[in-house]
Amino acid sequence: MKRVLLVSDTDYGILNRSFLARLLPPRYDRGLGSDRPITEFVALAKVLGNYGFEVHPLSRPPYVAVNARLEILKFGTSSAEEDWALLRHYGPRNVSEWNRRNLDMIEFFNSYVDLGRRTWNINLRHAEGQAELRRLLSQHGALFVKSVAKGHAAVVTDFARYLREFGNLDLVDPDSLALLVSEVIPIREIEAAIDGRKVRRTDEWRHHIYRGQRVATTHAFDCDEGRTSCEHRDRNIEHAEAVAARLRGTDFATSYVLDTCTLEDGGCTVVEANSFFSSGIYSTAAVEAIGKAVGESPPG
Repeated sequence: MKRVLLVSDTDYGILNRSFLARLLPPRYDRGLGSDRPITEFVALAKVLGNYGFEVHPLSRPPYVAVNARLEILKFGTSSAEEDWALLRHYGPRNVSEWNRRNLDMIEFFNSYVDLGRRTWNINLRHAEGQAELRRLLSQHGALFVKSVAKGHAAVVTDFARYLREFGNLDLVDPDSLALLVSEVIPIREIEAAIDGRKVRRTDEWRHHIYRGQRVATTHAFDCDEGRTSCEHRDRNIEHAEAVAARLRGTDFATSYVLDTCTLEDGGCTVVEANSFFSSGIYSTAAVEAIGKAVGESPPG
């Protein structure tokens, strides 16, 4: 069976630079954790190439014979319109985890898991959604607001200021305007070293779930190497695995990313869920673990 990996044209270009070209500016560091324009998806493509995946740029997806089954994956920025067009193109021949179920169901995560706080689904594209967010902010003062598809998130206190950040809504990708809004939760903070500077970061953990099983865990914000505290890592892993176990057997996605956090009282909770195929990977060890899980997993 043919195994295909699609990446952005930029990542494909980085992956295929000649050895001599890599010696000339700009030099592309092949490791993570640098300020070079390398991405985790370039590193992942190298790993999956060792498992027989053919890597292609997104602008030139390969032709596959009409009746041929294949395992096609796409890692990188998510675009519902582009993703669905590709999935329609390959149809039922594609037997991979990159499928409509695993792309669509992320939006409904809060319907499957009790987050321990109130949540609302709002679309800023519509006047009704804007009015609802304004009303909720006036009631609660501050809310955690996350784009369901694009992943950007922030604690919002001022509706007008938040809306101005988008500019002209008619020019914004519709996927960015579908929001999951929730009450703010008291997340424990830790100290970490980022680029040699000590900074405060919330104690959040990212768990990559593939086919219902946790395959990698890293701390969020790319600060694994400079953390001052890992005391709640195991507790967050236990919580993530318990959530994944409850989701198995439901019609929720089978591959996804789960973000958990440590609360100020030492407990754990889920912050959000994101797409397995477009979420950041924050360590080289996680890249290797994800590549191994995908590469060694039989398709279908």
